[in-house]
Amino acid sequence: MFMHYVKKNSGMTLVEVLASLVLLSIIIISFLAVFPTVAKQNKASEEFMDATYIAQSEMEYIISIKGQEDGLTDLAKKLKESERVIKNEGRVSYKIVPSTAREIVLEREIPELSYKVVIIFNKDVTHQTSHVLVKVSQLDLEEKLRAQMETILWWGEK
Repeated sequence: MFMHYVKKNSGMTLVEVLASLVLLSIIIISFLAVFPTVAKQNKASEEFMDATYIAQSEMEYIISIKGQEDGLTDLAKKLKESERVIKNEGRVSYKIVPSTAREIVLEREIPELSYKVVIIFNKDVTHQTSHVLVKVSQLDLEEKLRAQMETILWWGEK
């Protein structure tokens, strides 16, 4: 009767246990290596989406007030004197950056999000149009460009 229990091989050997632990460790380590990369990509994607939203909001605002103004100079002046308030940013204020006769440059900073917004208006007198470029860059030493949008405004007859 004692011999009957000794011959029964229903358990796991030490080698089988160690092999399963090694395989499990390899699988877990490979997944753990992926998580920091995914988190970094997620943060970069969030920054890109925020910057794109800011650029889109600026462009939509420019287009919405364009209909109320007669020319590019009036539009830039209206934008600089604008009293709009943006959620999480407060009152928006632009400053005019010195530029050429064919170009008007406005900029503002968003310290809460570490962004700088630059709006460049290029005049084209021959076609009565203006090329508008909105750039959103990171507020740091490099000022890395995060988003950019552009459009053409037509100043023809109403």
